Amino acid sequence: MKGNLSNIYTDKQIEAIKAYTNEDFKIMILSGAVRTGKTVVDNDIFLMELLRVSDQAKRERIDEPIYILGGVSSKTIANNVLNPIENRLHLPINFDKNGSFRLFGVKVVLAYTGTERGVGSIRGLTAYGAYVNEASLAVENVFNEINQRVSKANGRIICDTNPDSPSHWLKQKYIDKAGDEDVRIRVINFKLDDNRKFLSEDYIKQLKASYGSGALYDRAILGLWTSAEGAVYVDWYDDENYIERADLPQMKRYIAGVDWGYKHYGSIVVIGVGVDGRYYLVYEHSKQLKPISYWIEVGEEVERLFGRNIPFICDTARTEHIDAFSDAGLNAQYADKKVDEGIEIMASLIKRREFLCVRDVLTSRDQSGNSVSIFEDNIHGYVWDDKTGKVVKDHDDSLDAIRYVIKDIMNNKNIKSVTQMLFS
Repeated sequence: MKGNLSNIYTDKQIEAIKAYTNEDFKIMILSGAVRTGKTVVDNDIFLMELLRVSDQAKRERIDEPIYILGGVSSKTIANNVLNPIENRLHLPINFDKNGSFRLFGVKVVLAYTGTERGVGSIRGLTAYGAYVNEASLAVENVFNEINQRVSKANGRIICDTNPDSPSHWLKQKYIDKAGDEDVRIRVINFKLDDNRKFLSEDYIKQLKASYGSGALYDRAILGLWTSAEGAVYVDWYDDENYIERADLPQMKRYIAGVDWGYKHYGSIVVIGVGVDGRYYLVYEHSKQLKPISYWIEVGEEVERLFGRNIPFICDTARTEHIDAFSDAGLNAQYADKKVDEGIEIMASLIKRREFLCVRDVLTSRDQSGNSVSIFEDNIHGYVWDDKTGKVVKDHDDSLDAIRYVIKDIMNNKNIKSVTQMLFS
């Protein structure tokens, strides 16, 4: 069998196909590193599943067997599963008025796993099987409902996922039970190096460098469900990531970022995009207990320093503040607040010394002589929660404002984060 598949699959993908074909399981989870072909092979196994279900239903004289296809949203299901199948195999997928489609005589019902509402589309169904894409991003209750709906004889669930914290429900309640004969769960772990057949050495080297060090690297490259401990930006070094203002290159443009605050710090930063392709923190103003009128004045100061109509990429938590900025004539825009993607991008830029901070930002003062910079405190104090694997919501105000700008730049350049590259 391997001789027939080795031209189109890696050894790890072949292991998954063999497990699907030969082993007895209820749930099979492909877990591990980015860019290892987990979704590619799961898409093919999904088609095998539909053929299996079609044959079983014919034997049982069932006219409309049901199969569940789960994903975070309609967009992710389309991008990760349906579009690749249509493009590669030229299989037309036509949706009915209820948002389902039929393939090989099987009715495929979509379940959006990113919100609790995803339960509604599948509650009460009796399904022959399910495919859950990006399983670690699913709401636990929706995943559990899918598991309960797959109740026909020989019903199976196939999943793919990137690792998260060891305390994640998918790890503790499913992956850690692999090998238990009663629950019948099969887990296959992928590392980036498992895909050397289809990825160049240069690309692998670049991707490893993009993730920096620590938990991000362990999860994305080694495929480990690792606790994230310590500093988020472990590759920030003061002697390499600070720069004197006199050494700044010419700037192509400036963009401001805004993180609203009151009891915690509010922060307005300005990022310069250098002609050398690097990004520079050239201005910061952070304060507590200030009304929106204060921040409008700071915004007007930013315009005087860096030019009229400079974009302000704003935290969407306070849309009324964004409206107040706009009413004051400031070019206020909504930020993309995806935390994990923004952290990935920032970590990569910091490691490659492509994000730098002007040293005199740290000694910035307001008109009363009070410090208005919290960046140094933030960059060293921003840490992971070792229980949840997420970042602690503290020491993050100026970093959030910076992240909004960097994410906006990458979005406009149509540059994908490392997470997005997984399913491209």
